[in-house]
Amino acid sequence: MSTKIQRREPHRLIRIREVLRKVGVSQSTWYEDVKARRAPPPVKISERAVAWYEPDIDDLIDARLEGREWRSADDAAKQVVEKLGKQVSG
Repeated sequence: MSTKIQRREPHRLIRIREVLRKVGVSQSTWYEDVKARRAPPPVKISERAVAWYEPDIDDLIDARLEGREWRSADDAAKQVVEKLGKQVSG
């Protein structure tokens, strides 16, 4: 049973400190998850600074609460294309 939560600020970028506060993991764990593609990648906002798209972080939290792994939109799209390809060829 999944309920989508309406977001009020869909285009907000948040810095690492807020990401860690929301997700509740250490900075090293967070960056391990990003590297392993278990968490959203950052967006470069200046030469020396990155941030994260807040709806991506909220989607990650929703996925964890629902007991499933977070997947990027690109990964989800690739999986659909692969599944459709198998249906057509098989």
